[in-house]
Amino acid sequence: MVELIDPKIFENNLSKSRIKEIRIGNSNSKLIIIDDFFVHPEKVREYALSAKYAKESSAHDNPGYISRFPSDPGQFLHTCGYLKEVHFHDYRLHTIDLTPTYAFQCYDNIPTMPPHIDDVNYAGLVPLNTDEELSEFSGTAFFRHRGTGQEFTCTNSYRAEECLNKWDMSLWDRYHVQYHKFNQFIFYESCMFHSAYWDQERWSVDTPRLTFNTFTW
Repeated sequence: MVELIDPKIFENNLSKSRIKEIRIGNSNSKLIIIDDFFVHPEKVREYALSAKYAKESSAHDNPGYISRFPSDPGQFLHTCGYLKEVHFHDYRLHTIDLTPTYAFQCYDNIPTMPPHIDDVNYAGLVPLNTDEELSEFSGTAFFRHRGTGQEFTCTNSYRAEECLNKWDMSLWDRYHVQYHKFNQFIFYESCMFHSAYWDQERWSVDTPRLTFNTFTW
């Protein structure tokens, strides 16, 4: 039997949402926060819980499992394009040879990992665990390099690779955790040193850590 997915369950509330900016770190870097992002968050969560996930190799050794987004990503490309233009004043055009990525991520174990950057300009995520599951056990952490004081770098720069290939947490200070909230979109420049934060010892439910992730230019 063919499984049909109604793309309307992934509609978002951008046109009706209050968009909040917060500043973090010595660099005064910007995070964009949108509450109540999906129009039908329970249906999106239900889809994420029933989706099939696979382990994918990556430059940053992602500890989780990935399920590629099943629908037309046009609405999310529009959403991310709007945010980068209005809130980051970035008017660079998307080019056809750079494909944005949209996916669900599932974690059942996140070891302590040094921060990374993504090979895109912007990253975002929507937590799909309930607020009772999340509490302050899950978030996105941002880091400062102790030797240089850097909190961000140019994507794919030599300096980034030099720092990031040294898998030594003693080189980094975690200066901010943006704790997750159900159906809240967090959008930021992916050249900021960051990593998943998860207090696994305090996570008291069998539900895995679930997020919807965007990676765009």
